[in-house]
This record gives sequence, C-alpha cells and structure tokens, in this order.
Amino acid sequence: MLKVLIIMTLVLATSTVFARGKRAEMKEKLKSMSKEERQAFKQQRRQDRQERYENASADEKAKMDERKAERKVRKQAKWQERYDNADEAKKEKMNKRKERRSQRKSASQHQH
Repeated sequence: MLKVLIIMTLVLATSTVFARGKRAEMKEKLKSMSKEERQAFKQQRRQDRQERYENASADEKAKMDERKAERKVRKQAKWQERYDNADEAKKEKMNKRKERRSQRKSASQHQH
C-alpha cells in the first residue's frame, strides 16, 4: 500500500512539474514573438480549438463546455480573491483594466 501511495505521489508530482514546464516554455515562446506574430499565433489557436469543437461528438462537446465553464468560474474566483485583498487604489486599477478588457472584447465581437 505504501509503495502504491509513493508511486501515485511521484506520478502526480511529475505531471504537475511537466505542466508548469510547458506553461513556462509557452510563455517564453510568446515573449520572443512580435505583437503581430503573437496575435496571429493566438488567432490560429482559437481557430484550432473551434475546429476541434465543431468536429467533436455531442458527449465531447458537453465535456468541453463543462471544462470551459469550470475554468471561467475558477478565473472569476481568483480575480475576486485578489480584488478582495487589494487596497482601494489597486481595486480602482483592477476595475479600470476589467472595463477596458470588456470594451475590447465587445468591439472585437462586433467586428466578427
């Protein structure tokens, strides 16, 4: 039983480190790109995800939608926690940034 526990711990730790490594690698890749290259790269990723979604079965789409909703909830909770712990100047700055993002998002949706 102890061996199984040790092996499972090792597997989980390895996968976590690997995921962090991939994120760091992607972050560096994006940093090394110009703004235009970064935008093109992100647009290509969006198109690839949309294509995978369109070609997925109903069960796979449901799972994809569920994961997307879970990510959105986690992201909002993380933002809210940072907001709750911030001082007034930081809260104002966070609100302004959030407003600018929503304006950009609505402007980009009107273009499509």
